[in-house]
Amino acid sequence: MPFPSVQPVLPLTTEKLWALLEKFLNDLNLDKSKPERTFREELEERKTIEKAATFNNARFRISFFLQQDKPAVAIRILPEKIFSFEEIFIPDVIPDVKATIDKPEGLVLVTGPTGAGKTTTLATFLSFVLQKLQPKHIITIEDPIEFVYPHEHYPGVISQKEVGRDVESFEEGTIRALRQMPGCDHDW
Repeated sequence: MPFPSVQPVLPLTTEKLWALLEKFLNDLNLDKSKPERTFREELEERKTIEKAATFNNARFRISFFLQQDKPAVAIRILPEKIFSFEEIFIPDVIPDVKATIDKPEGLVLVTGPTGAGKTTTLATFLSFVLQKLQPKHIITIEDPIEFVYPHEHYPGVISQKEVGRDVESFEEGTIRALRQMPGCDHDW
């Protein structure tokens, strides 16, 4: 099945473009952060909306934004593979990085500019923790959630929170997460 198709009718007016983006959003079944508002109202207020979606077993990051007061969209396919430490880090730092994220408690922030590898790094960190099969409560705060982690083979709990849907901001998500027993060891 091809990517959701939208048949533009030329000339493509701003109103037709809004309608096409609404159809695209509906085709992908992307939930809206505020269901009582239209996509257009939300985008005009926020100026950009970041989403991730799965289509035909592929994961996509979708950025809706305004340019010259007109709606636009940028779509990028996310890698299927979660890289190992050896593939993304300089070999000399791997023991230190693993030791840091292997601690029983703590807060790990993965920050950086667009394209710096935050999602790839987070996926590698979580893969490392999940492979150890230690029962922990892992909380991520993402914008948007790009990799969805399987819960069925992990003896702990993974709570993936998306900014704008599950929490209002990274700040609020961090404050709330610290009250939700992250990293605790329990007999699940």
